[in-house]
Amino acid sequence: MFSFFDMRAINALTQQLINDFIAAYPDPAVKNSKDAGRAIATVEKQVLQFVATKPRLGIYRKAKCANAVKWALQNGGYPQETVDEVVKRILYGLSDKIKPTTPQSAPAAAPAPEQAAIPASKAARPAKSPTRKKK
Repeated sequence: MFSFFDMRAINALTQQLINDFIAAYPDPAVKNSKDAGRAIATVEKQVLQFVATKPRLGIYRKAKCANAVKWALQNGGYPQETVDEVVKRILYGLSDKIKPTTPQSAPAAAPAPEQAAIPASKAARPAKSPTRKKK
């Protein structure tokens, strides 16, 4: 009846993200960027799968998920930079308007189109400086 208050889906996602991150990056004392990167990619993939199958989430549910993951990882002893990156990816993934621009997800730059020949009279004109008219 009141599906607005139903938090089961977001709680399940949160617990899954925490468990899978810890499984992919089990020892926070070893600062291995390869394991951290793999764990972050796993979290990001799961968030995107969740968003594809579920309706839009409100700001409270997004914040609840990100906050629960953040505190679970901080209490687990993970480096603050890693925790911040995971939380950022979760929030970007849950958002339907903002997408992260990371080297993995950034589109390749398009090659510059060939410029038409510009006549020499217009090519290198100096910019006019603003002048004030005196009264």
